[in-house]
Amino acid sequence: MKHTKYTFLFLPLLLVLASCSNSEKNEGQSSESSQDSCKQMVVDSTVAVTWTAFKTTERIGVSGTFDVVQINGLQKANSVSDILGNATFEIPVSSVNSMNPDRDKKIFVHFFSNMMNSGLLAGQVLAISNDKCQVGLVMNNVRDTMNFDLQVVENRVVLSGAIDVAKWNALSSIEALNEVCYDLHKGADGVSKLWPDVKLEISASLAPYCE
Repeated sequence: MKHTKYTFLFLPLLLVLASCSNSEKNEGQSSESSQDSCKQMVVDSTVAVTWTAFKTTERIGVSGTFDVVQINGLQKANSVSDILGNATFEIPVSSVNSMNPDRDKKIFVHFFSNMMNSGLLAGQVLAISNDKCQVGLVMNNVRDTMNFDLQVVENRVVLSGAIDVAKWNALSSIEALNEVCYDLHKGADGVSKLWPDVKLEISASLAPYCE
């Protein structure tokens, strides 16, 4: 009977210890499961497109942005290639912004408006491999490809590359814009020039997404 008495005394304690042990285990499993379900996503409000054109024979840079960028097809995933792999985009060219309203009007009227179907720049991500990204771009009714260098720096994706507008049959737009800005594009040598290549940078922040 004495043995039975101690058994009843210790039984509740064993149940409590077992309960605490299971609780800690479940909490650990829940936390681990939550971490496993976390992915990354692009923060839409951080998407930025910056361009730099070059004037004069000395290639003086003139930079600006597009204030409106519509991106679709972004995924929540664990790799940049999966996040961006199905992305498409549309950029209204009327949103061009060089911090100079007079210049912006000239770019819109004399550069973009000289093209066919000039309202939008549209395209899609075609391939991502290691630190490279290939993008299909439709401009002036021509579909061609651009190659970007891809970097991820402190949870920020950065694509950088250059577009040669000659590939999109847009040299006449370069000439029209240079004509209206003839004196402004003169360098020390007195030569007025607007280069056909434009540097582009597309960037966006990544944030965790946990289900």
